[in-house]
Amino acid sequence: MVLNDVVDNNVTLELPTDANKSEIRMRRIFGDEFKSARQHGKFKEIDFLNSNFSGNQLALIMHNKEGKPSRIKSIYVAGDLKRKIIENTNKGKQYC
Repeated sequence: MVLNDVVDNNVTLELPTDANKSEIRMRRIFGDEFKSARQHGKFKEIDFLNSNFSGNQLALIMHNKEGKPSRIKSIYVAGDLKRKIIENTNKGKQYC
């Protein structure tokens, strides 16, 4: 239910961690990172013209003490949620 809210409404979920900030949100993949990922089989279902040569994925982002992202981990989903992300991306939905 929470991940659906992140995908549908572009919400950022801040996790209750002790020291540093952590969050789950949609992450936009573009540029050389998108090109490399697509060449290796990711984002094959994405219409790269409609998506402006970008893809979207759920990500866990952990920040350091200065507040800058220090680790970014992809969250892999399947089924309806994956289809929803693909549909939104192919319709040109932009996540920030």
